[in-house]
Amino acid sequence: WFSQEYGIDPPEDLRSITMYSRDFKRYTGTVILQADYERSKAMEKMEQASQLKKTTWNDLTLYTVTIAHHHGDAAHAKHADRSSDKRRDQAGKKKSRHHDKSGGKQMTVAFVDDNTIVLGSSVPNTQAAVKLLKKDGRSLSTDSPLLTDRVANAWIYGAAIDLKRLKQNPLPMPVLQQHERIIWSFGERDGQLFEHAKLVAASEEVAQETLQVVEGIAAYETLWAQGSPHMKSLMKNTRIQRNGNVVEVSWDGDTETVLKALKDLGRRMKTWKHVWASDDDRSA
Repeated sequence: WFSQEYGIDPPEDLRSITMYSRDFKRYTGTVILQADYERSKAMEKMEQASQLKKTTWNDLTLYTVTIAHHHGDAAHAKHADRSSDKRRDQAGKKKSRHHDKSGGKQMTVAFVDDNTIVLGSSVPNTQAAVKLLKKDGRSLSTDSPLLTDRVANAWIYGAAIDLKRLKQNPLPMPVLQQHERIIWSFGERDGQLFEHAKLVAASEEVAQETLQVVEGIAAYETLWAQGSPHMKSLMKNTRIQRNGNVVEVSWDGDTETVLKALKDLGRRMKTWKHVWASDDDRSA
């Protein structure tokens, strides 16, 4: 479908996906797709969108489209969503100037060149991302707390800072609020696949509690690995350590071992999924 609509074959053409937001408010995100795609075909398809608004800016056409996400008999879900939005709006006294007033029902798309597509929650967000790509905006410095030495080898990389600001969020996130930043990466280095997480707590006391939680999860996963030599191998290569207010968790393994471990995990999850489904049928 993606290939027919936009000329992108994800396994072959997709190079990277970057997603980020300036704050923790809803509808303030930006997505940057790096891919080989048919730009003219994608723009032609976008022109066919209903409720389309076009903005000419810096030799680019910005397409603002309405996202239809309510279907059929979802009236109750719509009402619940509106009630939830109302509560969040009442709770949030300060509005971000980048906040999408459409309530997440619109996005603005820019086909920057033959390899880059930007999707933003608003026109200003999309414009800011394009400026960044054209080196006309602020970018991350090498000493940014969002970056670590793992970024060079990561296939997937995620980071969040200023987590204490989540206290202003109407959704309760007490665990995250007690941390300053969290960084996670998955990739390949020196012929080994790796996963690494770094949790910087607000204090050493919180870090000690986080360490106990992580060690408990690892202990459970070790028990869960019984009967799978590949899963057990990964757990043996798992390292957990605390240094002051920083807790780090990592594992590594050769590609074959990791893939076989994931296959074993998937097989077990599939088995339990059928068991849970059977229990639901009996209770119904």
